[in-house]
Amino acid sequence: MDEEEWRPVVGLEDRYEVSDHGRVRSMDRVIPVKGKDGTRRYKGRLRSPGIMKSGHRNITLGTLDGPVSRLIHHLVLEAFIGPRPKRFWGCHKDDDPSNNHISNLRWDTPRSNILDTVRLGNNRCRQRGVCPAGHLLQAPNLVASFVRKGHRACLACARTRATIQAQQKAGRLYDVAMIQSEHYARIMAPSTRDRTP
Repeated sequence: MDEEEWRPVVGLEDRYEVSDHGRVRSMDRVIPVKGKDGTRRYKGRLRSPGIMKSGHRNITLGTLDGPVSRLIHHLVLEAFIGPRPKRFWGCHKDDDPSNNHISNLRWDTPRSNILDTVRLGNNRCRQRGVCPAGHLLQAPNLVASFVRKGHRACLACARTRATIQAQQKAGRLYDVAMIQSEHYARIMAPSTRDRTP
């Protein structure tokens, strides 16, 4: 196992350190308080992270303004890579939000982060079997332009939206469920060349 390197947490350099393995510890410090000698000594210790619903690890750090919750992978990236570029996310290369080792982290675009999930087979949209209307997300009921980008979108629902816009523009009444059903049935019906006599 490689040796663990510790660096100060950016903005709280006198209170906390973060390691390249994704661990956080408080530092030994003396805090001024009312008392006999006017100070209180705090022994540094390893801090236990919390686990968010998304699986990311976070930690509450004490500041002069009160407690602040921070994502551990952001602390690691700030300490070992540098400040977060504008509109970038802290990305996990293996798509495991609990793996906060510096070798697994990078600042990158949201698009690149989503492409990681697609590459690793963890993308929720690609795993969905049906759209919100209950239509199967499989060929031929897929929007071709989305498929080329690595996503899946329901062709029947896309055509339904276009039909509804046309109906609204013409001032006609319409039934969304009926239009969806008609488009889906038309798309999923086998073509005449596929039918056996």
